[in-house]
Amino acid sequence: MILSTHCHRLVLTALLVGACQALVAEAATDAPLPAEVRLKPGFRLDMVYRVPASQGSWVCLTSDRRGRLVASDEGGALYLITPSPIREASSEARVVVLPLDIGEAQGLACVGDDLYVVVNGSSNRWVSGLHRARDADGDGLWDACELLQELNAGGEHGPHAVIADAGGKSLLVCGGNHTDPPPFQSSRVPRIGPEDVLLAHLTSPTAFQAMRRPPPGGWIARCDLEGKHWELVSCGYRNQYDLALSRAGELFTYDSDMEYDIGMPWYRPTRVCHATSGSEYGWRSNSGPFPVYYPDTLPPVAELGPGSPTGLVFGYETNFPAPYRDALLAADWGRGVIHALQLEPSGASYTAKGDTLVQATPLPVTDMVANSVDGALYFATGGRGIESAIYRLAYVGDEPTRPELSIGEADGASAVRHLRRRLEALHRRDSEALAAAWPMLDHSDRFIRHAARIAVEHQPASEWRQKALNESVAGRRIAACMALVRADPAFEQSSVVNALSSLEWATLETTQQRECLRTYEILMARHGPLWGEQAARLRDQLLIHFPNEDASTTRLMASVLTRLGNPVITPRIVGHFANAWNVDDRIHLAHALCDVNDGWTTELRQTYFDHLTALIKRHRNSTLRPYLDQIVSRALSLAPEESRPALARQIAAAGVADATATGELRPFVRHWTVDQAAEALDRSTRSPALARGERLFAEATCVNCHRLKGSGGAVGPDLSTVAGRFTLRDLCTAIVDPDRVVSDQYQQTAFEVGGRVLVGRIVDQRGSQVRIATDMTDPKRGEYVLLEEIDGQTPSEISPMPRGLVDTLTAEELVDLVEFLRAGQ
Repeated sequence: MILSTHCHRLVLTALLVGACQALVAEAATDAPLPAEVRLKPGFRLDMVYRVPASQGSWVCLTSDRRGRLVASDEGGALYLITPSPIREASSEARVVVLPLDIGEAQGLACVGDDLYVVVNGSSNRWVSGLHRARDADGDGLWDACELLQELNAGGEHGPHAVIADAGGKSLLVCGGNHTDPPPFQSSRVPRIGPEDVLLAHLTSPTAFQAMRRPPPGGWIARCDLEGKHWELVSCGYRNQYDLALSRAGELFTYDSDMEYDIGMPWYRPTRVCHATSGSEYGWRSNSGPFPVYYPDTLPPVAELGPGSPTGLVFGYETNFPAPYRDALLAADWGRGVIHALQLEPSGASYTAKGDTLVQATPLPVTDMVANSVDGALYFATGGRGIESAIYRLAYVGDEPTRPELSIGEADGASAVRHLRRRLEALHRRDSEALAAAWPMLDHSDRFIRHAARIAVEHQPASEWRQKALNESVAGRRIAACMALVRADPAFEQSSVVNALSSLEWATLETTQQRECLRTYEILMARHGPLWGEQAARLRDQLLIHFPNEDASTTRLMASVLTRLGNPVITPRIVGHFANAWNVDDRIHLAHALCDVNDGWTTELRQTYFDHLTALIKRHRNSTLRPYLDQIVSRALSLAPEESRPALARQIAAAGVADATATGELRPFVRHWTVDQAAEALDRSTRSPALARGERLFAEATCVNCHRLKGSGGAVGPDLSTVAGRFTLRDLCTAIVDPDRVVSDQYQQTAFEVGGRVLVGRIVDQRGSQVRIATDMTDPKRGEYVLLEEIDGQTPSEISPMPRGLVDTLTAEELVDLVEFLRAGQ
């Protein structure tokens, strides 16, 4: 416990009076706003306080019930800011250093009269962890501080946010994936197992990411106000910085991506997640992150592409007009944007429509808070030692600003969401849990199925082991067997194999097939390989149905089949690898085959290496070469010794992929116009060849940037629902003339730097330097420039999507491609 003495407070207070006057004077002249700030109509942005260099770089922000702000320097003290009224000069804000021997906070929350502080210490000046500050002498300044719980970590992936839970009777705290979890007295997440990854572990080419940390990754916990009882609520994040609670008590977080994995099947873009009870969002280091189709994880509310997530807050306390008052506001430090996400009920969870509330370059937003006293949104900029400021976004327009019914309240009567929460109440030992949860194991809603299985896993396995194996309903049997392999250390592998392999595969729904395959994966990952009769049963059940029409099911099937050690499997998988067009599928199949030792012939191995060579040649992102090299190394180590030199020379000749390489060049056909493309589609009377459209989606490199049918890149918009959002002509325009309409979300900036122009986005800022990425599909493509060297910047009118991508397509091929896109999922 750390307590400030009375004498220490008096000395500090005397010093702070003079310091406060100096700070106000230094802030009296406002700096200009960032260049090219884009706001919604009726909004006004003011700089409240320009942080002098002596106060460091501010990364955390909160407010108390009097409307004052508390901010923290990433490497120093805490500050109290009293902003001026909205209609007055923002330079009249008053700033004092809090008389607390604590700082380096990356989480701040005012709860009642207390200030909770999450120290993320890397200087050893203060202990990392959850602290509580109190106003011991009643002068309105917190001046006494105590450590409630140490958290063993520091740095950008260390301990982060703290917020009050619904009702203000407890706290929610989160830590990034380098934060050791505290000792949990209880957990809504069942027993955390190993990585549950079946394929060979590929090490990241980046030194930072190469640190292989065990699950659970980033975590979210609930604790009482005294910091004594800690309960794990949700986990499996990479580096979620902030938390936000809806009025309905639903918890959300905004997780980061690993940008150097862009282009690999396991890449996950930045995403807003609904942190439900017991959820595991599947972050694993290196090549191990769970894809969204794994049934033991959950889908995000929204994917927002590459970025650097920071602050997250609902707009409830603002005086913004609808729909921004009820929006979930999410800040991206690297892209200089505050997203306004409109949540929409989707079964037992939500989806979100994205909008841009504020955008500028640079605008490195570190944290945000909605101030209930003046109705404004305040946000801090800074981080990594760069210059900081506090900004205020206020609505001064004419639209009504009365409170609107929030999405949580509007959906309050949703039966399926209430069902999920009733099941979540059973995420502990409970004699009623099995009766309530068991019938829900095959519910049509994914979040309900998940909540039901977690409830079952919390109960003693001896009470439901046999029930799981004998369950007559296929979906419930599969879910119960997954619970068994995750939660029961005493089951026999053969019992689960017999229970699942006896199911008629063709009669199972796609979601049930995935869940069955994932159960097999966890079974072998946790409990060892299958041999003999058990392996044969799986082979007989699955091989006849490989490949599947669903790409994600095919990938899961390949992972399981290649672990069974049967020589008849290899030719089938290699054959699919040779014919697959989707880049994600090809990388996954190459990965699955790289350490298979059975079923190879000289010709078959040559076919595998031929297509592996082609994959390396055509892959656009050279940062992925180290991953592919590991696949090659493993495959070469299993090849006959006499054939290795020739195969190694073949791979070496592929070289590092050129940035413009897209595989075999197609001949030029014509410069398509929007009118010509629309006419070709209108005049077509034949049934489109959707399979060819899928192949062309890859050949035209669309798949490098766009996700469709569960796979593809994530640097451009998801095209899965394009048919419901675009008319035929709009779709032709987007394909043929991408510069005509450029969404704010994907718009780049043209930077004038020393007489030249760089078009891209700022993705990193360190001190006086920024890194401008000129190709979001290749994180290494770009350069650092000094801020003082940037002579000007304007929104680029050029889309990140290149023109002419379809100029190698005939009219029939263009029809097939467009109709494939319109077919969606």
